[in-house]
Amino acid sequence: MITRKDFARQVSAKTGFTLKDIETVMAAQREAIVEGVRNKETVKAFDGIWFQGVDVPARTVKAPSTGEMVDVPAKIKAKAKFGTSFKADINE
Repeated sequence: MITRKDFARQVSAKTGFTLKDIETVMAAQREAIVEGVRNKETVKAFDGIWFQGVDVPARTVKAPSTGEMVDVPAKIKAKAKFGTSFKADINE
């Protein structure tokens, strides 16, 4: 697994920017993506990669351990979509 720190080091090495600058940009990207998803917008963060927020309505489910019915509140679910250009790039 490539950790966030390892990823930042790789980007730093490829771009020549400092590790601190890369980490600042990565944090700002994450904030922007989270804000867009929270607002249920489609965010095209990178070439061929989209993030989207989708409403999941409140529902009642059966708890597997007790069999009791439990209310689950409504929430926003994050979804990621990978386009054909990204899929083609990873299979080169």
